[in-house]
Amino acid sequence: MFRWLLAFTVGISLVGCESGAPATASGDASKPAAETTVFPAGPVQRSRIGLFNELPRPNNPGDPSERSSTIQVQVNVGDSPEQALKVFPTPKSAYLFSDLPPSLSKNYEAKGWETAGGEGYGVILYGGNVVAAMYQVNGQPESMLEQLRSLQEQGMGTAQYKIDKRPVQFWFWHDGSQTLMLSSYDKGEGRLNITLVMGDNNVLDAIGVSEKKADLDANRLARPAPSLGARPQG
Repeated sequence: MFRWLLAFTVGISLVGCESGAPATASGDASKPAAETTVFPAGPVQRSRIGLFNELPRPNNPGDPSERSSTIQVQVNVGDSPEQALKVFPTPKSAYLFSDLPPSLSKNYEAKGWETAGGEGYGVILYGGNVVAAMYQVNGQPESMLEQLRSLQEQGMGTAQYKIDKRPVQFWFWHDGSQTLMLSSYDKGEGRLNITLVMGDNNVLDAIGVSEKKADLDANRLARPAPSLGARPQG
């Protein structure tokens, strides 16, 4: 099932076991995360924060101004689910889901899709409008991370906070009560698990997305520095 969690945690800590039982932060899959009443931190309406993607431009040969073969699209807090789900169109091989993160109450709804190949996209709704959106894709080359990072920077400018502690990296953009975050986990052999998520800060915090949480995870997963070895006796 689609995991409303950072892609790098899959198989490491904050994930469910094969039976589908959600795990706690300690990795204990026998104790589901507590459902709490979470209210949005701010108005459910657009701010500067968006989650950006690039899609092929619809064919319109009669318009000479359309020189680019692609168009930039985005999802924002306050969008309708119909608008939001167009940002990452559903692949033919995908199946739909409506599972909420276990930490959110039934005041919320979820809609999205995922594939057997480790790609998925979902939105969380409050009052029928988007309050968070997440895209996940696994086993990708560095070029995919660079493409997604470039798109976010085109829409938002330079990230306000960055963590680079391989095998994980994070970029954060903030505006008021909303946040956009991009993260990657290097699985080895040049393959990355990538997560792109934006939304209301209270909703993101409920699913474990924050700078504080990113710092903790980066420190936990950081590769140790290579040993310098014993100094020669003189």
